[in-house]
Amino acid sequence: MRLPVLIVAALCGLMRAGVWAADEAKPAAADAVPALPLPAEVVKLTDVYRTELSRIAAQHAESLKALPPTYQGQLAALQKKLQSSGDLDGYLGVTKEITRFAAAIQGEADPFEKNPEMPETALVTTPEALRALQDQYLKDCKEKSDHRHKAIDDLSAAYIARLEALQIDLTKRGRINDAIAVKSEIDRLRKGVADGSLVQQALTMMAAQPAKPAASAPRDEAMASRASDWSRWECERDGNFAWEGNLFLHADLPDALSVDFDRHSGKGRIYGRSPVDHKTVDSRERSWFGKAVEWKVPDASLLNATIVLQNREVAAGQDSGPTAHLVLLDDNKGQVGEGLDIALMRRDVTLTVSHDAASGKCLLGWTEGKTRKTISLPASGPLHILLGVTVHNASEHCDTTIELR
Repeated sequence: MRLPVLIVAALCGLMRAGVWAADEAKPAAADAVPALPLPAEVVKLTDVYRTELSRIAAQHAESLKALPPTYQGQLAALQKKLQSSGDLDGYLGVTKEITRFAAAIQGEADPFEKNPEMPETALVTTPEALRALQDQYLKDCKEKSDHRHKAIDDLSAAYIARLEALQIDLTKRGRINDAIAVKSEIDRLRKGVADGSLVQQALTMMAAQPAKPAASAPRDEAMASRASDWSRWECERDGNFAWEGNLFLHADLPDALSVDFDRHSGKGRIYGRSPVDHKTVDSRERSWFGKAVEWKVPDASLLNATIVLQNREVAAGQDSGPTAHLVLLDDNKGQVGEGLDIALMRRDVTLTVSHDAASGKCLLGWTEGKTRKTISLPASGPLHILLGVTVHNASEHCDTTIELR
């Protein structure tokens, strides 16, 4: 039986593809000092932190296991009660839910649903007793998730406090480089507290312990390095976007779609319906409205990523949405070379960003369409990657998940 809550499925995904580890911390600011190895004292603290995170995650997973059988027992009892009272409609409604739930907990999790085994579409209005059981199930899931979040918050607060004390001690003892490395770790965690992503950071950190390669398959260090390059991109912003002119976050852009993106896991979603097809923006008539995410890439050598788009809604053709846009920008946010504009007429679309060290150029690719754009890069300065998804006509629907690999 699969664990029934999406956050557990997400945790399993993070454990397979962890991208953030304390022993690989990098300063994010462009003028920060070069990355320094963490001192042995921090490695010991981090080991304890990870151990405790594993314990919290295991307890959470174990607590979730009791929810499905408890709910199924309640359904069976309610079914029997309704049969005894002669309520045929109620009996049939509960019977239908018994069948649906049994299939849901055995099937694959739907990444578009917060609670895949209890989606909003499964909630009933009658019989009222059945809806009460469904509401209680969702409440129990939330309470267990909240309990785990609080445990991680408390653990992380204690971890930060120990790091702060260690930073002071190292500074007093003249171990300045070590103190700087500790400060970088503290700043990372404090940022997570400020933007509300601390729990996600902590789970990713726990998942980031790499598995040992098999003896028959030696580790390809170059490939491993390229695969993790995107995790060193700085996710700067997300918001309203128009394909025409690559307008991003302009004050007059319509709020056409919604965007949810987690900068630490590299996963997100752009979805919704566009209320308009044309609007005057920046003194020109514009179309193709949606949302975009932008990253700052500190060095051209880090221009390596695979971006997987999964589309619940597909485009009917080149002149309808949804459509994906992948653009390279310079440090002044001017477009560099030709970007990719891909009508999302497939359920799965794979985009690639790669740096060719030999030529010093960047390649933007669309795997399924066998399309590649070669871009000459500026001589110096950081670069920016912009990924947008738009729709063309009013009332067009978009539901696209994003995953960086």
